[in-house]
Amino acid sequence: MLEIELKASLSGINTGQLRDALKETGFTKGLRKEETDLYFNGNDRDFRKTDEALRLRQSLVLSADSPAAKTFITYKGSKVDNRSQTRPELETAVGDFSVMRELLKKLGYTEVMTVRKKREYYHRENITICLDQVDGLGSFIELEQVEKDETTKKEAVIDQLLDLLASFQIPKENLLRQSYLELLMAAATS
Repeated sequence: MLEIELKASLSGINTGQLRDALKETGFTKGLRKEETDLYFNGNDRDFRKTDEALRLRQSLVLSADSPAAKTFITYKGSKVDNRSQTRPELETAVGDFSVMRELLKKLGYTEVMTVRKKREYYHRENITICLDQVDGLGSFIELEQVEKDETTKKEAVIDQLLDLLASFQIPKENLLRQSYLELLMAAATS
């Protein structure tokens, strides 16, 4: 599976107007979630050097009457281009965050850092947009299209997502290729 993704800072952007623009362009508001992402480093290679990621996510629906946490484990391969955050991705649900965390540690994976965010989902056809408020970093938008077939015309999808970003009046200068983990690690060392 190929996750074709763009991310941009929302610094200086009116998020109320952005939400209106999403609605006007046919996006339907989805769930609001609080996501806690725990990242691990490899036991046989340094994921920072190979541009890979292993993430354990606990996802809590904020708008539910009786919120229940769900847990996912995700492997992300290295980025495939210089324009976006597009990369191969494998993800599956797991039953228990704490047990999976201990299992990974027992296998020799080391915890790197935790990323916490509140996320609003918006959907239109096969595009998902997330408005994120990331602890320690600020506000961001992510535009994503997941393709099961990795031979998809990736460049055409990236161009479509860039056009969508421009239609929301978000300048190209706000685009980022770094993950939230990379941004937080850079902030911690500066």
